Amino acid sequence: MKELEQIQLIKNRSYTACIAEAHKLFFSNLKTIIQKTWIYSLLTAIALALFAFFHIDISTTDYQGEVPYGYFASIIIALSAIIVLFARIMALANGKKMKYNITRCGKISVFYIILLLINIVGVGLIYYKLSGGTMSINNLQSTQKVFALSSGLFILLNIIAIPVSYVSYKYIFEAGNKLHKIFFKGYITGIRHFGLLFLTWLIVSIIIVSCCILASMPAIIILLAKGLSAFGETFNGDPSGLPAYFNILTFATFTFTSFICIYINVFSALVYLLAYGSIEAREKGREDFIKRQI
Repeated sequence: MKELEQIQLIKNRSYTACIAEAHKLFFSNLKTIIQKTWIYSLLTAIALALFAFFHIDISTTDYQGEVPYGYFASIIIALSAIIVLFARIMALANGKKMKYNITRCGKISVFYIILLLINIVGVGLIYYKLSGGTMSINNLQSTQKVFALSSGLFILLNIIAIPVSYVSYKYIFEAGNKLHKIFFKGYITGIRHFGLLFLTWLIVSIIIVSCCILASMPAIIILLAKGLSAFGETFNGDPSGLPAYFNILTFATFTFTSFICIYINVFSALVYLLAYGSIEAREKGREDFIKRQI
């Protein structure tokens, strides 16, 4: 922990100990974390707000099947900002230069982007299949099936990705490693300690999602207002009724809530970091035990 309060990283911990120590580490270093990352967090929050703005616009406006190029640009900008932000957080922990961390975080991100694309394509196929090829679903039963199958696919892909969290931190913290050489071996190691990683992921996900929902209430209210306005315009022919400054308010609100949620997610990054350290300690103990048996 180069720029954070010193803590023994390679230490055998339970999932509860990982969460408890990450909580202590986060709040004891909160001032340092904010001072060192606020500009990265702000730019990432703006990028996420830009993406949200385009996404809301597409969801409530009929573009006749043509998606604005700005939407795709906002996705690329948001993903790039997230990678740089995560690299900065890792730099606080491993003390290495930003170029090193950006390169390694970028390579690891490719796997998660592929999973995201699989999820998007999978949801599209589910929607296409249940709509009978029309891509239009108008009954409640089919809508419920789409939601259930899409949620199941999302959860399945998340479970598949759980062991990759160990690989990610191992690759970022151990400079001598090559990703293609450690990925499958590290993934198997992650599977071997799946219980620790899964319980950590489950508890942390519940905490993070709950906190982010509370922090995002202003944005949720904005979404509801925009959605109800679009519904009234489309189906009832009502005037918008939204104030002229609504777009500015939307962008500002999403920037603010994204900024808060970013720091909530920093806590989860520290939890997974300590889980990595715990697995490393257990693997070292396992190797020592095998050597003593020879």
